[in-house]
Amino acid sequence: MQRTILIVAAGMAISIICAALISYGVFTQKHAMPSQDLALNDCPELFAKEVVIVIGENASRVEKESAEVIAANFEILTGNKPKIYISEKIESLKYAYNLIIVGTPKSNKVLEEVYKMTNATRVTDEYPGENRGILEILRNPWNEEKAMLLVEGSDEWGVKAGSEVLEQAKENESSVIVKWEDSEVNTIKFDFLPNPHGLNDSEAVKFALSEKIGKGWKKKYQIGSGYKLSSIPFDHKLIRIEPPDFCILLTTEKSYFLSREEFNDFLEIYGDEYLQTETDVLNAFSLYLKLYGLYDELLILPHYHNHRWALFLEERYDRNFTDLANMNIQKQDECCWRLECHTVSQSPTYIHTIPSPIDVVITRYVADVGFKGSINILKVEREKYEELIPGGPR
Repeated sequence: MQRTILIVAAGMAISIICAALISYGVFTQKHAMPSQDLALNDCPELFAKEVVIVIGENASRVEKESAEVIAANFEILTGNKPKIYISEKIESLKYAYNLIIVGTPKSNKVLEEVYKMTNATRVTDEYPGENRGILEILRNPWNEEKAMLLVEGSDEWGVKAGSEVLEQAKENESSVIVKWEDSEVNTIKFDFLPNPHGLNDSEAVKFALSEKIGKGWKKKYQIGSGYKLSSIPFDHKLIRIEPPDFCILLTTEKSYFLSREEFNDFLEIYGDEYLQTETDVLNAFSLYLKLYGLYDELLILPHYHNHRWALFLEERYDRNFTDLANMNIQKQDECCWRLECHTVSQSPTYIHTIPSPIDVVITRYVADVGFKGSINILKVEREKYEELIPGGPR
């Protein structure tokens, strides 16, 4: 009984002490940023104070000038001009300040640290490409109560494009792609329409094509199959359009019209899963072929080796089918996978008659597959083999 009384008394004492400490402000809650995703139009408010700009030790003249432009713009927008530091001298500042990281991965080593710690869009020499840059806002990975703005580019002109457009950044998005062209900067935006039909494939795509192309769209295009990609984190469907000048990406609210280049841009910005295995790489490339290819299918030995047209290929053209079906997949540093493979395609007339089309096209592809599923075709070599099945399909 005495032990129980002591425990209760101790508990009451602790409660009283804690209440006193709180009332005197000893226990205070730090001011944290809202939990929702950050957007570029939050920039002026989030970077109004306690902000530094970080450039690389090897920053070029253009990158240094870009940092000065950013500092001047923020002084106009917020009344506070951020100081510019070299990346090697900011270790202690990472945890206490809002950060603006400026440069390319080669010139500013802090970007590589950010890529390893966050899901930020990785910039390489190839992506977003020559004279292109990316503006992206996210939480500071060293202190998530602070914000971080990346003004990065594949080269110095991509960085310059980001610095020039920052003052006009009104986007309700976490990132945008920009391009320096003819001494002017352009923001790369995705072409979309409101989607009142959600993920109802048929109605949503018909509505989008009618609004975009006009009522006569059926004379020019046909609607193909729908697919999903694991790296896109929200509900969606990717629809092949024939001819494959573009595909349509349906979300619950929008219909995006994506060319091949825009498809890659979209994945790099919005994708949030990375390809981990060779199977992931093949699936991503296969999906790209289904959306934009010429009815290509990956040439995989178990699927085609015993088919009659494959036997004719080996007999009549002396082609080793096993060699054609072999694939080579190599991881390239921290940016992508290098894929070398062959595909088989056939006339649309016989799309459902594999394995016995009259004519077959074997294509050798060499491509870089980005970690989020983007596809950069490096080499295409096509060979057409005719009349493999004399007299037509059997």
